[in-house]
Amino acid sequence: MKTPIYNNNNAPGSLPKDANTGLWFDKFCNQWRRDSQKSGLAAWSLKAFVEGQGKDRRDINPKLDWIGTVTAEAVGDKDLLVEHAGRMAALARACGGEVLHFKTASRFATGLGREHPIENGFAWHPALGTPFLPGSSVKGLVRAWVEGGWSEETIDPATFHGIFGSDYRKGSIRHDETRCLAPQSGTVIFFDALPVAPVQLKADVMTPHYGDYYEKRKVPGDWLSPNPIPFLTVAVGQSFQFALAPRATGERDKQDCARAIQWLKAALIWLGAGAKTAVGYGRFSAPEAATASAASTIPPSQSKKAPVHKIGDRVTVTRIPDPKGKDRIWFQADDGFSGVVVLAGTSPSVEIGQTVELEIASVMAGQGYNFRLPRVSPLSAKPHFDKRTTQR
Repeated sequence: MKTPIYNNNNAPGSLPKDANTGLWFDKFCNQWRRDSQKSGLAAWSLKAFVEGQGKDRRDINPKLDWIGTVTAEAVGDKDLLVEHAGRMAALARACGGEVLHFKTASRFATGLGREHPIENGFAWHPALGTPFLPGSSVKGLVRAWVEGGWSEETIDPATFHGIFGSDYRKGSIRHDETRCLAPQSGTVIFFDALPVAPVQLKADVMTPHYGDYYEKRKVPGDWLSPNPIPFLTVAVGQSFQFALAPRATGERDKQDCARAIQWLKAALIWLGAGAKTAVGYGRFSAPEAATASAASTIPPSQSKKAPVHKIGDRVTVTRIPDPKGKDRIWFQADDGFSGVVVLAGTSPSVEIGQTVELEIASVMAGQGYNFRLPRVSPLSAKPHFDKRTTQR
């Protein structure tokens, strides 16, 4: 079959075994169809044309056929993925960071905005040939969680600027100048999210109904024909590794990293990563208890139960040693789940073993809480502390 590429190109006719799947998918498309009614490069497309007639053939879908070349088997070399993930995890931990493993709880689409003959591209790791989420996208997800008000926290502009390197997106440059905040690197490093095992891919489809309205500015109507567009996604149940680390060894950077980790956990579960999150794509399940990070935050006795308190509840908590050994001020509620006070500099000054009353700021399913000082009511000028055990 003729294709719109150079003669004698030696392009493989099918995906070679152990090949870089991303390189194959992006560079060696062989499902082109030629419209004899046109000439030059304009005659070639991935639309289904009957040669010599210029009419659609509904029983042929070259785009779906091309996607099918990478969905038959899981992609990626197991040994290379394990080695690469291990090296990245070692780097993050050496910098004082944390590593988390999540599984896709819904279809996951990454890089759909990239150009490709099938209309929707895909983000492939250049060396591993597997789907991945760039660190910049992970950072954007955490920013969106905070900026959208999902975190149930009030983050002051200086703290936000310190973590992400800029102020809130809307008018960020103007606001930075007003507050005399100089451009800087954020205090948290966001690593690429990579699979830890070969990834199973699946074909999906979107069906816009008003193509003439969007492309030709015609009046939308029920008489317009829907246009099914297949695209590539990551299947449910695929494991990915996320890692964050403080940029420096100072206490502020460590605290910012710990806070960003909590935001990331919640954002992956509730907001979703990648493309099409507004319609349910990109959701991830909670970290697996088998990972080092999950094991350090969730005692085995808690693995089969959930926090009982809800946001806004006032609970009596006990200060306990930081389970991660980072000397942070850590509190445990009466249901056995624990966490930190989310706003830096506001943790009550109590000793280990003493109790204090705090308010639930957010709940991480199966993991624990973020606490905050109880909100001051008109009848109370300051939060209530347990006089029997709290030092004055």
